[in-house]
Amino acid sequence: MTGIHPGLLARRAVGQYRRRDPLAYLALRYYLESEATRCDEWAEDVATDLVRGRTEGSYFRAFHYKETEASGRALHREIFVPSANEALAEAALLKECAKSTVFSNPANVFSYELGRDRNSVGVFEHYLEGIRERHLRIAQACDDCPDGIVQYTDLKRFYPSIATDAAEEAWRTTCEAAQLSSWARDLGRKLIADHARERRGSGKGILTGPMFSHLIGNLVLRKLDIESPHILSAKYFRYVDDITLVGGRQEVKYSVAILRERLGDMGFDLHDDDSPKTHHVPAKEWLMGRNDFCDEKRPISWPRLVGELKAFLLANPDKAAALKAAFRDHSFRLPVPDYSALARERNCTARLLRWAGKWVHHISIRSLLDQATQLRDSTQTEFVRLAENAETLEGYERKRRVTKLRYRASRLMYLALDSDLAKLALAVRNMTELRLHAIGMAAIAQRVVGDLLPLGVNAVQAAAQAIAATDSPCQLGRELRQGEEQEVDEQGIAYLLLNGVSVSSQSPADKSACELLRFASVGADMALMHSADPFLREISCLHGLYGEPRHAAVLRTPFDENEELILDAVEQDYQESS
Repeated sequence: MTGIHPGLLARRAVGQYRRRDPLAYLALRYYLESEATRCDEWAEDVATDLVRGRTEGSYFRAFHYKETEASGRALHREIFVPSANEALAEAALLKECAKSTVFSNPANVFSYELGRDRNSVGVFEHYLEGIRERHLRIAQACDDCPDGIVQYTDLKRFYPSIATDAAEEAWRTTCEAAQLSSWARDLGRKLIADHARERRGSGKGILTGPMFSHLIGNLVLRKLDIESPHILSAKYFRYVDDITLVGGRQEVKYSVAILRERLGDMGFDLHDDDSPKTHHVPAKEWLMGRNDFCDEKRPISWPRLVGELKAFLLANPDKAAALKAAFRDHSFRLPVPDYSALARERNCTARLLRWAGKWVHHISIRSLLDQATQLRDSTQTEFVRLAENAETLEGYERKRRVTKLRYRASRLMYLALDSDLAKLALAVRNMTELRLHAIGMAAIAQRVVGDLLPLGVNAVQAAAQAIAATDSPCQLGRELRQGEEQEVDEQGIAYLLLNGVSVSSQSPADKSACELLRFASVGADMALMHSADPFLREISCLHGLYGEPRHAAVLRTPFDENEELILDAVEQDYQESS
């Protein structure tokens, strides 16, 4: 640990990428172990110069679960995880953009609003703010048109479909309108060029994964967003690539036709009307779910448990081992971060106590166990009720039910007994929308990951954190697949190892043949430090030659007292919707 308290930009980068991918988070943590790299001046001056002057990009291609085909085969998004230096440079660039209102979202766009003022959660405002605001605005539109309909649709392969020329033009015109500083303009152009190079000159494809891509996605659609109230008869709301229209049936029909034509001219495709991703619901029926995104108003709630867990550990870092043992004895899989290193830093104890002060007087290990037990019982009862006949539902009623089941499933991964979790997984295993959760719950309950690995690393990480809290090993349960499918399997095993979860099998992966597996299992060696893969080469050098991996310990140790307690199974719902 360094004695230098991290600057705003370091905290934003760490907070944002912790939600995206643990490998990106680890790369940042190793990078920021140097005192020099932690201050804002480093991000604004050095990191940005290093990106602008580099001759090759540094991205790790990870396979994230997207959906399941009718055949049962998992489809993936390719997520390109940027190097730590680029993540810091992004944070500096997006902070500079946030100084101008020109970069702010139009009133009908609710995704990836640039971070304001001293927000340290990430480079963007928290995603729940946008989701809740969009839901409120749709409800208001339904009130204004009670006999109308709400139609959902989205763009096919949004980021990969963005043409490089379109990205460059959107960036140029917005920078001119904002009178953005020259270094920021140059950095944005460089990042777009590096994305194009990574796509091997196809002429299309902003990378999915870097935070800068979200800003470019908003800018490319900006003209349509602004024009929509004037060219569409239905009301238009957008969250990333999801578009919702509200109006009379004919108004929505005509608006879809206009959108399809406009977006087609821009190189995008809307899903067809008969696609399962396109559906509509009467406004009166939609309004039955107007309160679905309201904060919980119950005395024992998930946000309260997580908040009090963090506050207790901030004020009592020496009791982490006792709390972890108590959770394990009661079959909870809640992660217990280690704040002891932070508490030893100069002036940090006072900061921790200021953060936690208003909470700690009534929190104890016993009270946390009582809360977790009550939540386990109530959440499981609700899940069983919601799962009943859910498979037979259709349309909006099914969509609402799936959202509620996902919410509860992700929390039960940390709370439910193994035997109950396995039964709950069986109850929803035939619902394709809950495939990730069902397989994840079964893997956690049984400690067998063979069915989980093919889904991709985001699915693996959603389960890995809960499994790691049990200190139990896993079984692979089958042979590794071949070809590109083997790469997906190996990435999944590596992410388990990063979390400190050992994976045993009769035919273990050849760690020497897969550099990521070797990095996850041994940390770093001289060969990895000279890898042809720029991302693995850099992260290996940042890790250093310690003789054993440090990954699990770093994932358990917060960057600073402001870092949110991220629970990956819960955050998975957000990743699926974006």
